[in-house]
Amino acid sequence: MINGRPLKSIVQFTPTTKDGTVKVSITFSSEGFAEGESAVVFEKIFDVATETEKTAGTQTTDLLVARHENLNDKNQTVTVHYHPPIPQTGEGTSASPLSFSDLKT
Repeated sequence: MINGRPLKSIVQFTPTTKDGTVKVSITFSSEGFAEGESAVVFEKIFDVATETEKTAGTQTTDLLVARHENLNDKNQTVTVHYHPPIPQTGEGTSASPLSFSDLKT
């Protein structure tokens, strides 16, 4: 949860084998997290009912097939190690946009 709200990332896929993997990207702001603070990711897999299944009455709702929700699993844990600096602007500063020509190669 971020600020009391669950963070969701949804990937729809059709499995091609019984044993496989699917990459799921999760993007979130680390604002509010302290250096070294961790978040745990829970995973759920649903069999999503198709319109054909719903119409035929063979599957009218999405079915939970599997879940992995272990607060102590290090493989589900993300630790914040870096916070980008917050730009400072205002009186007494001369903030100007950086352009590609300003970069040294």
